[in-house]
Amino acid sequence: SDLNAVVPSDFGWSEVSSWAAVLEVSEKDENGNSAPPDAVVEDCQDVLIRVPDGLQIATLGLENLAIVATGREILICSLDHARSVTTMSARFSGEEPGTANFERSRDEFECWFRRVVFPHWWSFGGDAKGGFHEALNKVGEPEIAPRRFQLQARLGWLFGVAERERLPGMWLAAHRHAKRFLADSFHRIGPGEHHSLEDDASLLLLLSSAYAIGDTGLFDADPKAEAEEALLRISVRYQASGQYAKAGKRLSQSEAHLRLLQAAVEWRSIDDDPLWRARLRGFIAFIEGGGLVEQTAAGVDGVYRHLEDGWPRLATRSFEWASVLHDATLLEGPDDHSTAKRLYQDGRRRQASMSPPSDPDRAIPDTTSHETDLLRLQIAAYGAALRFGEDDHASEALEWIKRELHILGPGSSVGPGQGPSLALSSAPTACLLGDAWLQTRKRQARDAC
Repeated sequence: SDLNAVVPSDFGWSEVSSWAAVLEVSEKDENGNSAPPDAVVEDCQDVLIRVPDGLQIATLGLENLAIVATGREILICSLDHARSVTTMSARFSGEEPGTANFERSRDEFECWFRRVVFPHWWSFGGDAKGGFHEALNKVGEPEIAPRRFQLQARLGWLFGVAERERLPGMWLAAHRHAKRFLADSFHRIGPGEHHSLEDDASLLLLLSSAYAIGDTGLFDADPKAEAEEALLRISVRYQASGQYAKAGKRLSQSEAHLRLLQAAVEWRSIDDDPLWRARLRGFIAFIEGGGLVEQTAAGVDGVYRHLEDGWPRLATRSFEWASVLHDATLLEGPDDHSTAKRLYQDGRRRQASMSPPSDPDRAIPDTTSHETDLLRLQIAAYGAALRFGEDDHASEALEWIKRELHILGPGSSVGPGQGPSLALSSAPTACLLGDAWLQTRKRQARDAC
């Protein structure tokens, strides 16, 4: 091109590829030290200190050192040896260099979700007028977006799970906040209108957490009684020709059935009532018998008949279905998890081909949406891999998630304005992460036994 130009200049440059380089470009005191404002540094020369907020540190008589701490690890090294940190870190953790420490990474994710995502969505996502915002900007301010009944219910369920897990925090209040909004939405339904199958399925999910923590349902009644009413509505309104249909002309919507099966799993896991055992067995038989297809089709391929065309979403849905079917058959189904395993392997096959398509007709025009889809794919893959004991696959997905969401160690904190994170701006992504977080806690409990 003849539109380019090169201008000579003289400016400083550093690749900041070592802790010595970090010290060089950092603000320093008169003795060449760089440390947090609350650190006590006496009689030191050329010392770099980087520690998490709230960690008090004092140094005396040191020279030419780097002191770096994360949530659970501390590095102290001479600045002359700062480039050898990678090898030393691997030896310290007992791993070969370059091998991911899955358990540590998994625990960091669990801690991050518990300490960051839950407080963020209650503090910034909760709307004083009722319900939760579904989208927030980078500084935690709400963005205009419709309030979907099913997403409000899933957030309420997630906060109920936090209360059930006895996490420190005001999670019961957040759970009740969602229920009040949903109760009001029931009263706003006009004559001849009704909620979709997905709405009722999500309501069943919410009521399961209310029942588990001993709280009331939407209308200050027994949540189990309200759940049975929802089941009755589903049977009366949506059952047609042996299939459950979403409101409208299209039968067998994958998302709606996914939530319905998830709700049945949750109820069966906390209540041994024969009603839930029968319902769960019926749903499993319905799905494995080709119930997610049109009458002319059969088999597991029917899961994909009504999905969106974007290719990452197909793989995501494969993993989500594999996860829920695994949980369902673990309670009331065949021991081999054959259908769930086929879906999991299908998701892996699709995930392995997740490179941008060369066919321009298949390209995804919306880059932001495409990146969101890829993130949700990795979250769903992580949750499924945990269930099937595929630790290598889970580790790969989790490292991708942590990189995209800026997840650091257990001692780290991320708040509004500290870098973009879909977990802190998108309620649907936060809900999907919530399932992965819950599976992480279950895996931690199993490993501790």
